Amino acid sequence: MDPNDFARQLRRLVVEVSKRAGVGHIASSLSIVDIVAVLFALYLDSDESDQRKTRFVLSKGHAALALYGALHLRGLLTRDDLNRYCADDSELGVHPEHTVRGIDVSTGSLGQGLSLSAGSALAAQIEGGSRRTYCLLSDAELNEGSVWEAIMFAGHRTSPALDWRQRDRPA
Repeated sequence: MDPNDFARQLRRLVVEVSKRAGVGHIASSLSIVDIVAVLFALYLDSDESDQRKTRFVLSKGHAALALYGALHLRGLLTRDDLNRYCADDSELGVHPEHTVRGIDVSTGSLGQGLSLSAGSALAAQIEGGSRRTYCLLSDAELNEGSVWEAIMFAGHRTSPALDWRQRDRPA
């Protein structure tokens, strides 16, 4: 799917679903639409097995509506699922939950997503796989110490000169 078309459809979904539910962080969700569209249209393969698939962690959990819309456009959530966003009997809440198909980890607490992403990337490296992990953070999370610790950890573990296996990795 073309990322521009994906983004247009995603913007429409964010506004429609939020209006229907009477809740949602519209500005936060709309602010990430282009990034999410590129990732979901070009880089994330929902058909791969759980152990091999490229992971996306939405650390900016309050923008979950954009993630839900992307999952819908990729066929992992139905329109009925979206229409129940924030309803009493729905798994689709204001923050993403790992119980929702297509979401690997629950997020929303500031600073938690990057640490989980760094762990996922390290696990892929230890397993010798080529799986990538993408993490989207909010600006407010950059004030959290755990984010900076995760950044330093990831920088140390992904530096080719410091690769614990002492072998070249694909770029």
